[in-house]
Amino acid sequence: MAKPKKKSKSPEEIEQMELEILQKLHGKEEGEKRYRGIQNKVKDDLERDRNESWHDREERKKQARLDTWTRRFQSLSMTELLYTRDKFREDLKSTRKDAISRSDGAELILEAEAKLGAIQHLIDNPDEYVMPVREKQKLPISSDEANPADRYMFSEFKKSYIEHVKTDKAPKTLENVERVFKHFEALFGDKSLSEFLPEDLEKYKTSRKGKVQDVTINNEIRTIKAAFQKAVDWGRLKEHPFSKVKQIRVPEEDARPFTKGEFQKLCGVINDDSFLRIVKFAVLTGMRRGEILNLRWGNVDISKKKITIVSSGEYRVKHGKMRKIPMNEEVAGILEKVKSDSDYVFINKQKKPYKEGTVTKKFKGYIRKAKLPDELHFHSLRETFASWGMSEGISHYAMKQLLGHKSVTTTEGYAIYDDDRLSEDVSKIKLPGSVDKEPED
Repeated sequence: MAKPKKKSKSPEEIEQMELEILQKLHGKEEGEKRYRGIQNKVKDDLERDRNESWHDREERKKQARLDTWTRRFQSLSMTELLYTRDKFREDLKSTRKDAISRSDGAELILEAEAKLGAIQHLIDNPDEYVMPVREKQKLPISSDEANPADRYMFSEFKKSYIEHVKTDKAPKTLENVERVFKHFEALFGDKSLSEFLPEDLEKYKTSRKGKVQDVTINNEIRTIKAAFQKAVDWGRLKEHPFSKVKQIRVPEEDARPFTKGEFQKLCGVINDDSFLRIVKFAVLTGMRRGEILNLRWGNVDISKKKITIVSSGEYRVKHGKMRKIPMNEEVAGILEKVKSDSDYVFINKQKKPYKEGTVTKKFKGYIRKAKLPDELHFHSLRETFASWGMSEGISHYAMKQLLGHKSVTTTEGYAIYDDDRLSEDVSKIKLPGSVDKEPED
């Protein structure tokens, strides 16, 4: 037998229940007083909603969000606020991209904007939040005092920046930053960021000249300039002291892929089968050295002939962007031969993944053994994949996708064609029949 439906209570009955509950909790008089206060609040809200325009209502909601996040962030130090602002800016960008495909996209954007707005408000108005004592000793509150950067030492900035790199960059980038900072600090010691002048970076360039190659010095200059740009973004510097400092002019070298003959000669001297498979795999996929050595079986699907290139805990893909590439039959054949119980696809004789430095050194040894030009290196295999592929008709856009480049311009730099092939192509260009004869004197 079906249960009888419960009779719903009328609004008057619900109000009476609310009154009785409040009277039980707070006593008859206090309960009635609180009940009337709630009723008046509800009436005021309804009246405001009737008179308030849509724009005013949205602005009120926006301000409420901002106030909520401002209260949550009040206990952060200024260093934490500056770092968090930088992170929230990136979050807002990704949220705007993702929001297109989500039904709650507009709400997510408003929330992300409120969080970023709250952080910026606290940075702009440091006297409006609970500043920790340790920060009060470092940062001015009054506009009459000196700029925060005047008191912000390089050693302190270095700690914050390295934490940022640990979070957002690849381990290899972290190693590079720590190495460059070591040389930089050894030369200048610890001084405030505002004391650095353009000539300091020029002095750094001179100190490194002769110790390392110019290409390496340029890499170090870019690393230092990127770090000081982050100090500007974090509000620690008003202006970038090194923005106009130029890199060392280095003669532009042509990209150097292997010719077919050179590649055959290289393979002929490699007497380590597992290493030979890595070399062939590289030239058949165009993958970067780090992508190959950190490739795991979980990202390989031989049946569907797909390879997923993605960051892991130990390795970060360049630009941090995941991509999927197809494999041909030769690649599938190599993968079938290297199957093992290891998580990693390519392992050494000790059943451990190869180290990048070991592969580079071993590869260079085989280059010299084959008496090939010393300018050929492991990255040349990637250039070879691009050069051979585009000479066979693969479009620049398709090659950009395969290589994981951010821009087609970068891919075009890999388009090195064989001289004989170019000669054949030029010979195909002929004048039309009516003008192919030399004019008569």
